[in-house]
Amino acid sequence: MKKEIAILLGFLLVVLALADYAQSAPPPSGKVYNLKFSYHTPPKASIVAAYFNPWTAAIEQASDGRVKITHYAGESLVKAKDQYDATIAGLCDIAFVDPAETPGRFAQMEFDTLPYIFPNAAIGSQVYWDILQKYAANTELKEVKVLGTATIAPSNYAGNKPAQKITDFKGMRMRAAGRTESWIVEALQASPIEIATSDLGTSLERGLVDSCLLTWSAILSFGVKDVTKYHVECNIFSRSWLIVMNKRVWESLPADLQKVIMDCSGPKNSAAYSAANEKMATGAKNAIAGSNKAAGKPPIYVLSKEEAAAWKTALLPVWDKWAAEAEAKKVPGKAIITDIKSLVQK
Repeated sequence: MKKEIAILLGFLLVVLALADYAQSAPPPSGKVYNLKFSYHTPPKASIVAAYFNPWTAAIEQASDGRVKITHYAGESLVKAKDQYDATIAGLCDIAFVDPAETPGRFAQMEFDTLPYIFPNAAIGSQVYWDILQKYAANTELKEVKVLGTATIAPSNYAGNKPAQKITDFKGMRMRAAGRTESWIVEALQASPIEIATSDLGTSLERGLVDSCLLTWSAILSFGVKDVTKYHVECNIFSRSWLIVMNKRVWESLPADLQKVIMDCSGPKNSAAYSAANEKMATGAKNAIAGSNKAAGKPPIYVLSKEEAAAWKTALLPVWDKWAAEAEAKKVPGKAIITDIKSLVQK
């Protein structure tokens, strides 16, 4: 009898121990998801400090550490032009995609570099999000989950030839990233040359190109300021990029973590982070101005009202060219332009 009681007590202890373990063990939803975030911008670029770092930190904090995101900056994991395909293939889980790196592939999304289309980064980011959701989410972007957008500060001139009057561009060899930017360069009567941003500093130093259009932050972080003599504040166009996630990875996440990620992402957060990044551009401009002065280079030139008006007159026809090219490819270019104008007004 004593033996039977001992066996019973031992059984009860095992049952109680298993019950205690079940209560203390983390539930299936407590699994930690380690995600790889790939992007082409250097780790010291303003968008990393103003956008990527606080964005991923917010997700990790809101998920109580169940989502951890490792950054792979400066093309350390995937080249810029391959970010989208790498995301689909699973080489990275999240990527920062520049549609201009693969001209013609994202025909409905190449309007971002149209001249003077966005008044600032915050509005640009929200408009870009809305247009993507309406026209591209279920077509060109159906293979990924769009998490956010980023519109960077307007692009300005950096080169080894002066550029104040519109006629100064004639015959200039000018770097262009993507089809729309090539049209801008051609409208300035310069010759567009496709060069990756990561190769731009070397190309300028070797004289393969004379000039480029970049944000102050990019001019600073990619070393372009060191190999160019002239800088002009002209604010011609912005660039808008998107942050996407591998769709299989997205669908594998529990619903509560999907909500956490989107609560930290989406149009409003994208606008706030884009605005913070644009604000940091002022610091980059001041750093370039200080560097120019120390090196004995001319100060940053600011276009007069008359000069700015002449540049705008020369460049606005690019809108019509983009719409016409889009319509020829069965893309609703005119409707997209109309929607952009309406959304900007809002």
